Amino acid sequence: MTRSISDRQVLRRLARAWGIQTSYTDAEGRRRHAHDDALLGALRARGAPVESLADVRDALRERETALAARTIEPAVVAWDGRMPRVPIRMARGVRAATCTIETEDGDRRTWDLRLRNGRGTIEVHDRLPLGRHALRVEAGSNEFRACILSAPRQACTVGTQRWGAFAPVYALAREGACHGTYTELHELARAMRDRGAGLVATLPIHAAFLDAPFDPSPYAPASRLFWNELYVDPRAFDDLRGDGGGDELSECGRSAYVDYRAAAAAHRRLLQPAADRLLGPDGDADAKAFAARPDVIEYARFRAVVDTLRTGWHEWPPRLRNGRIRDGDFDPSSFRYHAFVQWAAERQLSSIAADPEAADLYLDMPLGVHPDSYDTWRYRSIFASAASAGAPPDALFSGGQDWGFPPMDPDALRADGYAYLAAALRHQFRYAAVVRLDHVMSLHRLYWIPHGLPPTEGVYVRYPEDEMFALLTLESMRARGAVVGEDLGTVAASVRRRMARHAIHRMFVVQYEVRPDAKPVLPAPPALSAASLNTHDMPTFTGFWQERDIADMRDLGMLDEAGAEAARRQRARLRRALARHVHLPERAANADDPGPVMDALLERLASGPAAIVLVGLEDLWLEPDPQNVPGTGSETRPNWRRRFRYPFPDVLRRGDVSRRLDVIAEARSTASSEEQE
Repeated sequence: MTRSISDRQVLRRLARAWGIQTSYTDAEGRRRHAHDDALLGALRARGAPVESLADVRDALRERETALAARTIEPAVVAWDGRMPRVPIRMARGVRAATCTIETEDGDRRTWDLRLRNGRGTIEVHDRLPLGRHALRVEAGSNEFRACILSAPRQACTVGTQRWGAFAPVYALAREGACHGTYTELHELARAMRDRGAGLVATLPIHAAFLDAPFDPSPYAPASRLFWNELYVDPRAFDDLRGDGGGDELSECGRSAYVDYRAAAAAHRRLLQPAADRLLGPDGDADAKAFAARPDVIEYARFRAVVDTLRTGWHEWPPRLRNGRIRDGDFDPSSFRYHAFVQWAAERQLSSIAADPEAADLYLDMPLGVHPDSYDTWRYRSIFASAASAGAPPDALFSGGQDWGFPPMDPDALRADGYAYLAAALRHQFRYAAVVRLDHVMSLHRLYWIPHGLPPTEGVYVRYPEDEMFALLTLESMRARGAVVGEDLGTVAASVRRRMARHAIHRMFVVQYEVRPDAKPVLPAPPALSAASLNTHDMPTFTGFWQERDIADMRDLGMLDEAGAEAARRQRARLRRALARHVHLPERAANADDPGPVMDALLERLASGPAAIVLVGLEDLWLEPDPQNVPGTGSETRPNWRRRFRYPFPDVLRRGDVSRRLDVIAEARSTASSEEQE
């Protein structure tokens, strides 16, 4: 490599060779160029042998040599089962190879391939069945493997127009209860079906750390492969005794907010006797068979060690940290508890999915997992532990965002044959008719923040989007479930075109889409979309209308007074624009009551072309407070903790809630009938 090229130029070539962007266009249209430290940090996180600029030339030679020497790409996409021509590259003296395709059903086809100077092309003329298949190429003692993603070009869609309600499970608390459970979720699904709805949406319901470590955020789960044990309903079992557990649950039910530590401790005391009995010698055969599954054993052992050491796995002794857990490393009762609650969660969720009188579940798959999660311990090669995922600076977060969890490494995903990611998707689709994919941009690229750097210094890392979309459409088709991609914020037009090509539903959010100077101020939602007034990361419609979010940002220091005043002026313009849009007089825009405008907007959404319309239950009684304030933690705001203002299921019998649900149901029914004519 010539020395006429500077080390900094070589660094950028090296970054591109590892799929790291050296610049990007920000939300204001400005080009931002990555600093050297950011590129070096991202390269180290991806596994490149670099500490400083002095290492980049050797590292580039090593990377280019490794890529050139790759016999076969580790993953191949066969859209609709049609295998593309796949080049293979071996040593020049190799004249023949044996190729084998083994489908996931166990069928095998083998043939010989002649090579010329070590080069050849694999051609398969028959259409492959859909699935994740293995391709093996052998020459002498050498063997090379690749994953074939034989996938439909399009995911499943919801079919006829549907609508539903959104509610966090924890918020569905009965009178005096600490939080909601899967039973309340089931009751909500049945109640919504009675009203003509087809869906019930909620926040992620994955396993959580609720003691030590402690992080109740649904977007930092303890695993994306297991369910949240806190939502298991103890009333489904006879063993409800436990020293004061019931009293503690009643005590924490007196607060407006869920005390996760207290609730989890009381919940465990209630369920431990059932776990000991049903997994004991004379226990339940189905529960014992579930607990004997290798994946359940490994997960329950991991969680039992967490209980014993009361710290994340990065702080464990080396043997445990490296995955070698022995029987004496944990309390057997703790193992039984974690295996049991997963069986119980499966049983309670499956009863919802199998109930013909219940609305279908619309589940949410988070982008990542907690840094100390089971997933990062068990599948550690998948995750880039020296970086965090996040977002670059924008108008709301001028300092950018560090989400605190490790991103998945693109090369590791491919080397794994996408097995981990497929398992995470299948976990959702097991009981969901619709899966919302958080941050759909991650199928294309993700903002990485190397450890030690601020969020402003992150870089984008590219992902093999063809393969990522293929996996998504494949798992959607297997489950006959639809996919909604969260595409809010700055998203390239090419991403949305790709979503449309693969039948991934977009999101259409009124509070995000309204433009006071546009004509119309609020466009019609795309047909292939999930439409709503807002999301869990936004103020409720009442909070939005009354500018409570602006006041909150001012209190938090996220806006100065000048910024807050500008935001208030803009919000007033939005109110006037929305009132005009639904043909209401200007006095409606100046009223403190958002009801008339909200009702008209909901009816328009329900009458419109969107495949899915969702309404947050809290909006129906004009709740002013949000469930989450992005950019804040538990020390400043009670995120992910606030129970509904009114107990469940009484809330569904409120006049305002019932009236609005009826209007949505009627409008959606009419729109669906017109669509089918």
